Amino acid sequence: MNNGKDSSGESTSSKERKRRKERDREERESERKERDSQQKEERRSKDKDEDEQDSDAEIVKVFDGNSSMRRKVFRTITVNRNAATKEVVEAALRSFYIKDDPGNYYITEALESEERPLDVFTPISALLTETSRESPSLFLRYRDKDPNKGFIKVYPGNLKYDLIRNKSA
Repeated sequence: MNNGKDSSGESTSSKERKRRKERDREERESERKERDSQQKEERRSKDKDEDEQDSDAEIVKVFDGNSSMRRKVFRTITVNRNAATKEVVEAALRSFYIKDDPGNYYITEALESEERPLDVFTPISALLTETSRESPSLFLRYRDKDPNKGFIKVYPGNLKYDLIRNKSA
């Protein structure tokens, strides 16, 4: 008489349960692997999308004056290749931490020989030449409303007062 037991002494119902558990475990494992592969594929497609978006961006050097160009001191901004000049002016003002009306400023192309103001609707992609892979260089200029009248804006920075105090003592 078998009494529901095999030669190892285990009941057939317990063997059946073990087989079901093993099948369930294998199914869960295969589902997990499938989910992981789908997630990896989604990540790859997102990375490709981000790379495509990055290719639409252009890094531009912005100088705040002639002396900064001679010293090669500039700020970089990242703008869309099709960005209008107004957007570039706003980004340049942010990079120099200037909280002023963007209408008071304009952008000119920084060339060795001459300075050419850019049209309001000129996209950055128009500045790129196929021979030069270097990022375009621009000047941020202040537009005088009245050229006979002027004023100076002073922005606070790091004041080294220890040197001043020691010199006066």
